[in-house]
Amino acid sequence: MQAKAPEIIRILSFFALGGLLMFLIQPILYQNQIFFISDQPPEIWISNEYIPGTTLVFLVSASAAIAWYFWSARAKIASAEQVQGWKLMWWLIGLFPVISIGVAIATYNTSPDGLTTLAFLYPIDVFLLYWIPTATSSPAPVKYLPPLSVFLRPLFEPGS
Repeated sequence: MQAKAPEIIRILSFFALGGLLMFLIQPILYQNQIFFISDQPPEIWISNEYIPGTTLVFLVSASAAIAWYFWSARAKIASAEQVQGWKLMWWLIGLFPVISIGVAIATYNTSPDGLTTLAFLYPIDVFLLYWIPTATSSPAPVKYLPPLSVFLRPLFEPGS
């Protein structure tokens, strides 16, 4: 199966939206003390801890969504059992972004304040970068396989 331009454009649009949220809007929330970092200046924490951790979560989540799309686009599904195997594959690929959250927080964050807010923000970021793109843009053989894709896909693909 070939990749379809609308699906690729949707995926890239979610990546752009996620990047805007992660690298522009969320740092502003810290700079303006909406999310408070009390143990160091927010600008230093953002550049030394937030940006490296966020870059890791962004890259792993986006890579996981791309991997899912291209692997599933090549799927030759002939039976219900094979669909179940791809469902497992979706969840296994989705573990990589979840693991990246733990690695980013454990490796790059030294602030207790940052821990609290990142534990809230990173799952939202993964949701936007992995789950939503796969739920709205998976190729035909598995297009309704990601959770809630039956409800989300028609919002982004009229006539679906």
